[in-house]
Amino acid sequence: FKGFMMVKNMKLSELSDDKINSLSNAEKEKIVYMDKDGGFTADVGIILGGSEEVILARAEAGLKAYKEGRVKYLVPTGHPDLTCNGETLPEYMHIKKYLLLNGVPESVIIDEPEALTTQENMIYAALRIQRVINFENVKSVMIITSKSHVKRSVALAEEFLPKHLKIYPESTAMEGEERGKWQNYPYFSGRMDAEIWLMKRLIVTGQMKDIEY
Repeated sequence: FKGFMMVKNMKLSELSDDKINSLSNAEKEKIVYMDKDGGFTADVGIILGGSEEVILARAEAGLKAYKEGRVKYLVPTGHPDLTCNGETLPEYMHIKKYLLLNGVPESVIIDEPEALTTQENMIYAALRIQRVINFENVKSVMIITSKSHVKRSVALAEEFLPKHLKIYPESTAMEGEERGKWQNYPYFSGRMDAEIWLMKRLIVTGQMKDIEY
């Protein structure tokens, strides 16, 4: 129609530092959150380690997917020691302990005890999956993490896991994570800004695909 103008989507890689600092909450949500998140079925679920604030919620999301029959194997990840509920263990052990205490058989848990970053979560998880069950038997992987972390994590999974896999997101259900609510919770508000900066750096260095919003 006459006078109609197409609005060009912006790319995260094109944003200046000043523009990132001045993003609205709606723009931040469009960059960070996935449109469809959860309810998928996959052969393997990779549960990403994290801080004390989120790690047990990530373990719970993996447990829920397993009990619903939506995932066959679970891979708890993360090398760094973390104190949670007064106990200091590697991140993957906090997740594994939670799964075992809640009825997940050890035979379906594949430990990933090496990773220090989200990129390494994918690299080392791929190695452990290959050694334990072989990617000949795996067609799909579920990435299980927090809502403000899942988009970057899925993008990194697509870069670092075998290319034949279908990658699905599955996020936690913590209070304050939802769109429109995170800005009222200091932890999630801080994480939102950090995610945008991390994603831009990974895009610029060629470690994940650009994001349009």
